Amino acid sequence: MKKWMLFLLIPMLVIEALGILTRFILNIDIGEIFLRNVINFIVYFIGGTIIYHLSPNKSKNLAYGYATLLTISFFYIGISTDGYVYELMGETLYHEFSMIKETVRSLAVFIGIASAIKTNNKENTDSDMSQ
Repeated sequence: MKKWMLFLLIPMLVIEALGILTRFILNIDIGEIFLRNVINFIVYFIGGTIIYHLSPNKSKNLAYGYATLLTISFFYIGISTDGYVYELMGETLYHEFSMIKETVRSLAVFIGIASAIKTNNKENTDSDMSQ
């Protein structure tokens, strides 16, 4: 049960924490969309690797299933709302739907999972060869 709770909660907490940290540290202006998308890709790529490594028994199917549900929720929330504004520690943060942004986030999660799987397989084959 503990593995499942870690698998379900930690990736989203890490993604949100990294997203907030990058907004505060880098303080990107609204006009710098490309840089913001690159940073979002990096944050969600890290989230994808965390999803795979925290999935019970490092299951590819669970990781991809979680990523699929996450992607569906990104698009659903983005399409069903006009966006929202919230204030955090005196800083006003805006969240609005953008097809490019949602695609970048989704691709980053899936590529992060795929790269974590490939790295894990490579480490396993390297350790098998050394024995």
